[in-house]
Amino acid sequence: METKTDVAGWLESLRIHPGIKSSDYEYDADRKALEAFKAVPGADWLCGKFLEVILELNLAEMLGGAVRVSAKQFPEIDRLRLKCAEILCMEPPPVFVFEGIGINAFTVGPDPERSSVFITRAAADIAQERELTFILGHEMGHIKSQHSLYLTVASFLAGTGIWALRKMEVPGAAYIRILLGLPAQLALNAWARRAEITSDRAGVLCCQDLDLARKALLLLACGSRKLVDRIDLEEFHRQNEDLSQSFAKWGEVFKTHPNLPKRVRALELFSESHFYRRILLGDSSFPARSQSDMDASVYKLLGDTEPAAVKIRELQDAGKAVAKSIAEMGEPILKRGKTELGKGLGALSRGLLAVSEHLDHAPGKTKARAKKSAKRSKAK
Repeated sequence: METKTDVAGWLESLRIHPGIKSSDYEYDADRKALEAFKAVPGADWLCGKFLEVILELNLAEMLGGAVRVSAKQFPEIDRLRLKCAEILCMEPPPVFVFEGIGINAFTVGPDPERSSVFITRAAADIAQERELTFILGHEMGHIKSQHSLYLTVASFLAGTGIWALRKMEVPGAAYIRILLGLPAQLALNAWARRAEITSDRAGVLCCQDLDLARKALLLLACGSRKLVDRIDLEEFHRQNEDLSQSFAKWGEVFKTHPNLPKRVRALELFSESHFYRRILLGDSSFPARSQSDMDASVYKLLGDTEPAAVKIRELQDAGKAVAKSIAEMGEPILKRGKTELGKGLGALSRGLLAVSEHLDHAPGKTKARAKKSAKRSKAK
């Protein structure tokens, strides 16, 4: 076990690239998919309204059972928190330790300024300092890339994160899940899986040790210190080949995280990138890969093709399903407007209608209509 002196020396040795931006390391498919989602008018408002209705009802309970990390409470974790924020060039977010299920961590919040990181007691107890630095860096990567708002919505729909670790009774949850619909959930999940690749990169930027970053990922998966230390990486990588040849690969569409062998391999690919090896670590002799070349390999690994275009199509399909759900259920919900929950749900349904109306005028549709119009003109 490392002593405080060892940890202090290791933290001081970590390299810092001044002015680092999330675009320096973000996975291209994550950035494009998020841009496509945010380009839909009302998307931010809609997700914000969701949090206003749901998260505020439960966050107080969550905070009531957690302990905030500070210089006086868990100072060893606080040192890691501050160092991760320094490396990522961001304000250090609040970090809370709570009694949850297993080794886990997640980020909750409506925007980067009001987001918090939660880690379970087991993660704080079992993870070594450098592994915990990866975990904290990963969560802060979500905040820096402005993932937290959408991840909170995605985790609610998928029943992960705060919604899985705390058995919360959420008033109106069934209505909201139906309104948002399965297509919307799949679209958000598809983006969330890409976002995890970006945040894994932020984690390794903070701990600056590929072996320990991989161990942190494996620890989160199997939840045992003893078992993690016995995993053979070559054997583990073969799992991805087995998964890609089976029906199990289709189950990934319902997840907010890529299958673990893919995450580990994607992290290894990033460790060969120009930014990580040459710019951050200063290893000028390493035959580093360009960002585009490295992302092309990750695209292939994850099965991504034209991420922005795919994301827009997913949103269009989701919009159609949402519009149908609102037609069937929107009116009864709007009649509940006398209660605060009813008002929130009413606003949610109106926002979804606005999004679906916008999708009817999406660029792809406009071009298609223009082509049809041109063909009709020629026919005449």
